[in-house]
Amino acid sequence: MRKTKKILKAKKQAWLTKKKKEKFVERIKVFFKSDLFNVILLGAIALIVRLYKLSKEVMWTDEASYVGFGLTRTVTEVIRISNEGQHPPLYFILYNLWVKAFGFSQVSLISSSILVGVASIIIMYFLVKKMFGSKDVAFISALLACFSLFHFHYSRDATEYVFFFMMILLSLLSFMLFLKSEKNGRIKFSALYIIITALLFYTHHYAFMVVLVENLVFFMFIFLKKHRELLNPWIITQMIIFLLILPGIIPTYVHGRTYNILYGDPEENHPYNMVLYWQFRDMYNLNTGNLQESFAFFQLPKASLVAKAGFVLINLLLVIGIISALAKVQTKIEKAKPFSTLQKSKNKVCWSSGEEIRELALLLMLIIVPLLLTAAFPAVYRIKALLLTVLPYSTLLSLGVTIIPSKGIPGKATRCVLVLILVVLGSLSISHSLESNYFFGEQEDWRGVAEFLKQPEQKAELIVVNVKYNMVPFLYYYNFSLVGKSAVGEYMPLDSTKSTLITIPYVWIAVDGGRKNILALDTFNQSLQNISDFWMVSSPHTWMPFPNGEVFALAEEDFVNVSEKHFGSVYATRYKRK
Repeated sequence: MRKTKKILKAKKQAWLTKKKKEKFVERIKVFFKSDLFNVILLGAIALIVRLYKLSKEVMWTDEASYVGFGLTRTVTEVIRISNEGQHPPLYFILYNLWVKAFGFSQVSLISSSILVGVASIIIMYFLVKKMFGSKDVAFISALLACFSLFHFHYSRDATEYVFFFMMILLSLLSFMLFLKSEKNGRIKFSALYIIITALLFYTHHYAFMVVLVENLVFFMFIFLKKHRELLNPWIITQMIIFLLILPGIIPTYVHGRTYNILYGDPEENHPYNMVLYWQFRDMYNLNTGNLQESFAFFQLPKASLVAKAGFVLINLLLVIGIISALAKVQTKIEKAKPFSTLQKSKNKVCWSSGEEIRELALLLMLIIVPLLLTAAFPAVYRIKALLLTVLPYSTLLSLGVTIIPSKGIPGKATRCVLVLILVVLGSLSISHSLESNYFFGEQEDWRGVAEFLKQPEQKAELIVVNVKYNMVPFLYYYNFSLVGKSAVGEYMPLDSTKSTLITIPYVWIAVDGGRKNILALDTFNQSLQNISDFWMVSSPHTWMPFPNGEVFALAEEDFVNVSEKHFGSVYATRYKRK
């Protein structure tokens, strides 16, 4: 009897252990299929990729010029300086707080963009999932964005552009939540959309393009008699947003006008269709990673042929992605005949639902509208502000991949192979960018020139940084303790009159409705008095205010060029008195 009880107890224990194992295995399976697992995996991949060869990064001119915002003491001062520099203030307020918490080191400044870049990948996953209702489409699109050269570069750039991209994704996500909301949750999602979109306007002036796209898509489907019950709430949200951004509308106008004056060239009146083509080509190359150059750089076998095959695959998947969002193949099972076990299936192509077509229209509009507008105003155009095209590009590729059925080993294997190929292509583009400085042509190596001029054998009586905009990036690596606030609120050398380190002074004057740079020749000549030799540090920014080399001509009146050394696109020229 006792033996029987022991056997029964052992069997019961074994049964309970087996059940616990089955429950544990089931929980593991559920976890691997959950959003949480996808988010952790995507976040880890995005972070690892963005930390790859981080030591190769050097702060370029725009990044270093932002350091002044970290030195400001009050939020009011940050807002004033950002508005004067034609930038909305939100990013710079957060930048200022970040610097006060984590310091001015290059790792600290870049890590803020890396974290925002990783967060934008995760937000993109939830956005695409909300748009197309598919975890597979969402995961693959976010995974491809992890290996996007465009996104990778600005995730390691200590400027506002990846933060702007993240805010765009949040605005689009709140837009989708509003469109798909039930009546009882509409107020909540309306409020969310209003807050995020207003903050978007205070992040970058190009926010109006995103809101324009959202309105075009909304009213396009109102015209097609879709979601008409949302019309009144939508109009109210747009009115509230307009009131919230009203203080920033004038700075936005001034920003556009200033950039046209600074960078517009009246002699270069290229046809609109030509400018549009150039901008589309640049955007396409930055998203694809310019495979031709990447394969040639690494001297891969049959590089040209393989690169062309890569382009064909990408373009094919993009087209298939568009088609798959427009039409679906439905399989209809016909009833079996009496006394027969056989069933016939019939495939039928039909239009997708209105929601899926709306989501496709949104993706395409995010490419078309910004390109059409920026081509009309090329002086205002900035390729970095079109970082938003990473979303439609990656999502259309994902739609092209996921059209292959995932049931069965052949379908899953085909999907995996396609995704792996796209990831490898993205990885090659990133590696090429880091090795050859493809993204900017040549890197501005301010660290290299600063370390060179600190060597005892390179000592001269004076270092002239040409022009003022180059001063902070040079000082960041040369001697950051020299940076301080000038009388007019700019962050420049603490004492630019007695220091052995000066910049080129110039002033703006109004000429025929535009502005022109005028060198302060007396001040510059006074700085060169009793000087027998000096170094002049220049960069591509030198040629923007003085395209005809006025500074070099002035220096060579009394001095002769004895040596020159290049550090990427930055170069140091040594002059000695004649």
